[in-house]
Amino acid sequence: MQIQSVTSNNIPQSQNKTDENINETSFKDVVLNSNEEPLQLQDKDLTFQKINQMSLGEIEGFYQDKNQNALLNTLKYSTLFSGSSSMNEALFNMVLSQDDLQNSQSYLYTMMSNRNSYLSNDNNNDHGAWLRKSMIDQIEDKEVRDEQIKLEKEFQYTMIQFDVSAHMSDMMNFSKDGREKNRDNSGLSSMYNNMYMQYQSLFNEYDSIENNNSDLLSQKLTNNRFSALSF
Repeated sequence: MQIQSVTSNNIPQSQNKTDENINETSFKDVVLNSNEEPLQLQDKDLTFQKINQMSLGEIEGFYQDKNQNALLNTLKYSTLFSGSSSMNEALFNMVLSQDDLQNSQSYLYTMMSNRNSYLSNDNNNDHGAWLRKSMIDQIEDKEVRDEQIKLEKEFQYTMIQFDVSAHMSDMMNFSKDGREKNRDNSGLSSMYNNMYMQYQSLFNEYDSIENNNSDLLSQKLTNNRFSALSF
């Protein structure tokens, strides 16, 4: 399995004073305070529920400022990680919490790349996507081509219907094993340790959202039972 890795922003890194001054203001704050675009983003706009409901076309149409557009597109892609709403929200929160746009995009790219490699199991990295795309491009009948594109989208959606808990567990075990096997190599050991911490943090966020959703459902069921007994 080909694994991507980026350095976690939760781990202290050496910076010069120029970098420290630049990073005093987070990318999120820079975007929210931008004066280049009449349609301004607010904190209430940067929620999973809001971004999850927006299409990429709406983002492109409503937000012309390049910083706002880049942030929103990155956040939108994070909502497409899996078929689990809780995992997508967890990834959304982790992407939003990064220090700047570059780190947000790098973090998302890493998670997406590792997910794709995990799903492909190294047998066929794109599950024949290049061949299917080539065949679709060669179809001259527009209606047939549109139908094939629809089927391709459905196929891609089924690709992200996987057990996210198992994925998190496998990735943590993989990185933990890599860390143990490379104790004598500080570079590799550090890389695997960073990876482990990234997936541990993401899983903790996912677990928190799942527990919160479970509590809300339990409370709703309890309230419904009391309502039924009141008649």
